[in-house]
Amino acid sequence: MSVEIIADYHDATIYGITADDVSGKLLLSVKLENGARKILFLDDCEIFRIVDFTPQNVISRLRVFRDSSVDENLLIQKLRWVTSFCDASSYLSEERLQNIIRQIKIGELSLVVVEPSAGAEIIALCRSVRDGDDPHSAG
Repeated sequence: MSVEIIADYHDATIYGITADDVSGKLLLSVKLENGARKILFLDDCEIFRIVDFTPQNVISRLRVFRDSSVDENLLIQKLRWVTSFCDASSYLSEERLQNIIRQIKIGELSLVVVEPSAGAEIIALCRSVRDGDDPHSAG
C-alpha cells in the first residue's frame, strides 16, 4: 500500500483550524516538535470531518492517500467515517464512493488522515496538500 507519511509532523500539535467554504480551503495551524510553526493547506477540500479538537491536539501520524496501490478497503473505511456522524451512517452513495476511490487512485484527489496521539482526529478529501511557514509566527 503506497501512502505518504509526512514524518515531520509526528508529535506536532495542531493549535488552530480554519475552514473556508467559499474557497474550499482547510488550514491546519501546527507547531512542530522543534517549535517551528507551519500551516498545512488542504486545497479544494470538499469533505472533511474533525472530532475531539481539544486544548491539546498531538499528531501521531499524518498520512496522505493518493496512489493507485492504496488499499481500497481502507479507503472505503476512511471515506465512510468522514461522511458519517455519531448518529447517522455515511451519506455517500455506492456510486459516489467508487468515483472518489477512482479519483484518489489516479491522483486527482487526496485523502488526508491525521491520526492523533491526543485530541483531534481529522480526515479530509481534497485536491492537494501543501505546507508552508505560518506568517503569523514570531521569529
